[in-house]
Amino acid sequence: MNNSTPQRLPPGLYRPDGTRIGGDFEPNPLTNLAAKIRAHWLKHRPKMCAALEAQGKLEGAIEAATELTGEAVLQLVANSRSKLHLWEAWDMVRQEWAILPSEEDVPVLGSDPATWQPPDIPEE
Repeated sequence: MNNSTPQRLPPGLYRPDGTRIGGDFEPNPLTNLAAKIRAHWLKHRPKMCAALEAQGKLEGAIEAATELTGEAVLQLVANSRSKLHLWEAWDMVRQEWAILPSEEDVPVLGSDPATWQPPDIPEE
């Protein structure tokens, strides 16, 4: 008797035998965005991160970058006349706040992440 619990797979992505439908699945680029931003910044902009941490502003800057990026991507998708795909919108804005250039390539950014503020989103 097999006591193992069968693995539950998301509906629509797999066949009953467990094989993937339609090849590799591309996740939403906004999923876990704050963690992606944190990892990228720590790796590629360690001096900036150290300075922000010393000011007590690293987490706020990551939160603002996450919200600014997510809002910009979603607005591009929603308002695009050319019906931009989520990944196309992501490619257009990701380097504004989220995936910043390395400190070797761009030692000083054009704006200070410590001053970034999440967008005001009206409550419905």
